[in-house]
Parts: sequence; structure tokens; C-alpha cells
Amino acid sequence: MKVLLVEDARGMRKLVGNMLQGMGFEEVIEAQDGAEAWKKLDRFDVDMVLTDWNMPVMDGIELVEKIRNTPAYDTLPVLMFTGRSTKEDVMRALQAGIDTYISKPFTPQQLQIKIQTVLVKRARQEINSILRTQDYIDHDDEHPIIIFGESATTVDQLTLKDNQDILRFLTSATTGVLNVDERTPDYKIGYLLSDSSSAISKQIHVLKGRVKMLIISSQLRGGGITLARLASINNQETIGIYVVCNQLTELSAKDRFGLDRLNVTVFERHRLYTEDFEQMVSEKIVAPMSGDTPVVLPSLALSQSPSNLGNI
Repeated sequence: MKVLLVEDARGMRKLVGNMLQGMGFEEVIEAQDGAEAWKKLDRFDVDMVLTDWNMPVMDGIELVEKIRNTPAYDTLPVLMFTGRSTKEDVMRALQAGIDTYISKPFTPQQLQIKIQTVLVKRARQEINSILRTQDYIDHDDEHPIIIFGESATTVDQLTLKDNQDILRFLTSATTGVLNVDERTPDYKIGYLLSDSSSAISKQIHVLKGRVKMLIISSQLRGGGITLARLASINNQETIGIYVVCNQLTELSAKDRFGLDRLNVTVFERHRLYTEDFEQMVSEKIVAPMSGDTPVVLPSLALSQSPSNLGNI
């Protein structure tokens, strides 16, 4: 996980940075005030913001308000640490939009408890949102469906630390679906989550032509790679099929070559962001249904930057 640490005092930045690294954060990105932090938010994909209150240029409260007023960051966990600890100060910080508040000085153990509490709370909110906005199978409906095949699809499973990469991926991907659906309400694009290849096979059979995209984990129970192959062969390119993995090395060169021959796209889950998935949905669902071709976003086949999908 990556955290953005915002603090104007160099000594305090070093102290808190060491605490965070000791907790296992893979990267601590530092900023000396809110203005610098805001620029770095645009450059780095962070999982949490840890900010002081009193800083020059832009203080912590201004930074938090700016974050909460920006849709791309409105669910980003934010923890504030400061020497200000009156009831009025705490209320002002909470009203600005922080998730929690810790007073200086604090121990590594106290900070870790606060961070864990915030992350668990935010994770459950994200999970509930993902599960609540799933579509449901109605034989009378005709609107397009996207199926996600993942090894973890329940609240208990997605809350586990080992499944945080899956949760982040599903959050970005399903947000992308909802964003496209909001812009093109006539199509009513929906999604379903499934945890096995057999369940997905049944859903494809029941939903028939409504299934427009399959996003299948290479670790899917019952065989994600096998399902991708069969789905491609049986549906004659009527469905956009993608295999998602943590690292491309999970798949052998032979598997990647075979999937490429079947027009199955393989990508690493950490390289997919909400805007990337919006592009996928626009190209594979919206454009064919509207008889148009997207021109605003670049083709995935030509996109090789780290922020975009890695095609095979």
C-alpha cells in the first residue's frame, strides 16, 4: 500500500515515515504542505493520506476539503495528526471530511490502530457498495451485462488483507462501469460477480446475448484460463473476454500466446484504473450498440504506459 504523508516539519516527516515503513507500507510519498500534496495526488495512486493540520501555503483542513470536493478522491481514507485536540478542533476536522484524528505525540502502536480502523471501515464501505450495485438476473431484461470472475466475492473474503488487491481492482472496475452507465443511461449497463467458472458458464447460458464482457481472474476457482478459452471459442467474439492476473508471469508463454490467438486480452490488475475500464466498456459495449467508434480515448492496443492496460 502507498501512503501520502503531508507534514511541513522535516523531523516529524522522518519520524512518521519510519513508523509507516515499520508497519509495512510499501511506499511513503512525502509532501511538505497541502499544495505540494495536491500535486502529488495527481501523480501517484495512493491508498491513504496522512496529514498534519498546521502547515504553510495550504493547511491540512484546506487539503482535506479539496480532496472531499473532488469525485476522484472523495472516498480516499484521510487521517489527520496534530497538536490541536480541543473538542472544537476535532469537530472542525471531522466536518472537513477526515476519517479519523490522532493527537501528537503518538506511538507507532497508536498510529497503527488508527490506520487499521480506518482501512477496515473504508474497505467494508467499498465492498458493500460493490455488492449492493450488482445487477440481478431477470429473464425479461435485455440490457448488457459484464461478469467479473474472482476468487473473492463476499464481504468476509474481500475484507481479508490477502484480498486487498482484488478489492481495489473491483472498486476501480465497477466504478468505471457505473460511470459509463451514468453517461449512457439508455443502455443500462450492469455487472455481476461470480466466484467459479461453473457459475459463470451457467450465467452465460441463462443471460445469453446480454453478456458483453467477461473479466476473469487467472486464479478463478474451476480454471479461469480454461473458461476464457471456451468462452472465446463458443461465443465467436460476441463477448469481450479478458484475463486479469497479479503478474503476467503467472501465465506461461504458451498460455499467453494461445489466449492472444483467441483474441483474449491479458492484463495485470494493478495496471487498471477506473478511466481504463471506462475505455474498455466504451469500446466493447457502448460503441457497438450505438454504431459509433470512440474517438476521445486512445486504443488499448496502442496504450503501453504504466497507467494503462498491458496487452499481450
